[in-house]
Amino acid sequence: MDGLIDLFKDIKMDVTKPYIVQGIGSYLNHEFEINPYDFLNYAKNDLMGNSLRGSLNALSNSKRSIDCQIDAIYQAIGITNDIETDNIKSFIGRYESINSPINAPTKLKLIQALGMAPTGVIKKVRTLRNKLEHYYKAPTREEVEESIELTELFIGSLQNRMHTFVEEVTIGKNKNLENDNGQFYQCVYINYDTNKKIFTASSFIKGEKSKILEININDKPYLYLIKLFLLLETEPDIKNIWKDLIYSIGYDSIPISNIYKTYF
Repeated sequence: MDGLIDLFKDIKMDVTKPYIVQGIGSYLNHEFEINPYDFLNYAKNDLMGNSLRGSLNALSNSKRSIDCQIDAIYQAIGITNDIETDNIKSFIGRYESINSPINAPTKLKLIQALGMAPTGVIKKVRTLRNKLEHYYKAPTREEVEESIELTELFIGSLQNRMHTFVEEVTIGKNKNLENDNGQFYQCVYINYDTNKKIFTASSFIKGEKSKILEININDKPYLYLIKLFLLLETEPDIKNIWKDLIYSIGYDSIPISNIYKTYF
């Protein structure tokens, strides 16, 4: 069965200097009746009571807001349970060797590996969750206010990433991705189905579709493609993201000389 590496070879592409064109944007959606901002608003309302009970409820709702946002990401990218697959472990492990590892649940580690929130914010979120779960100490109002502000920063960061998700990307070896009629000419076209949670990749040679494959959560490149599609619009330098993607499909330790990124 063909893999993504075969599609790049099919169009004779030099992966060290790809030409990447971003297509239409989309939104990673989820289907929760209560969303992270609902819990955040509950936390703010709880704090207005100016009582110990209100402070404890505010902290609990801050944690629920964080957990709801993380679960929303998981649902949006097609991870529907807590099973740590080999692909998820491998993906997290690659970035733990780059960043200092954090003692946190797998879900939070995956958020860090995907680059969806600053590492410093994630570490503070981990500390907040640990305090809520393991210590029975009355919080000060300042601590509760800080936890609510941190929660708002965290879910805001993740929501922004979900709103800037790219739905389709076209990759080639030069600017000749389309012919004069606007049809794909010599390229690999990849799009993401936000409902089915599947990437479909197709190679085109001289305007004719050559190869096609589907990539799902069980395939190694899946999470690397998710990261590329999440960060392509907002990150000015995607060399490391591209390097990680081509590593996942079989190219190891290849220096990336240049990436040309543009829009259709």
